[in-house]
Amino acid sequence: NIHEPSTAEGLPSHVTHFCFYPPVVPHTSCRGRCYEPFDGDVPGCRCDVNCNVTDSCFLWFSAQQWECTKLRCGEKRLSQSRCHCSDDCLSAGDCCTNYKHVCHGEPQWVEDECDDLSTPTCPDG
Repeated sequence: NIHEPSTAEGLPSHVTHFCFYPPVVPHTSCRGRCYEPFDGDVPGCRCDVNCNVTDSCFLWFSAQQWECTKLRCGEKRLSQSRCHCSDDCLSAGDCCTNYKHVCHGEPQWVEDECDDLSTPTCPDG
């Protein structure tokens, strides 16, 4: 009958270190993940032409290539995008046309008040 000496914590004396690894948390968002390599465990996050082959397209890929969605707001700059929803797109001048509306809550131009053009006037000067 072999008996290991134990430490105060009730562990064998030859155990000196413990490693606790946090549980792996699955991705719950596609934000910034459009052009990552294919991952069969996380379907539906691809946004490129190859996603049709792997059947892993982001839900709105075909309809919104030229628009921002809430999921795209703040994404990392994607070189393959036709327009951008990244935080630096305003300074780069390449935001999608609906960026300010979708990502910053500004009214769309069609919701803005129209100028009264019933009586034409010339600009000052």
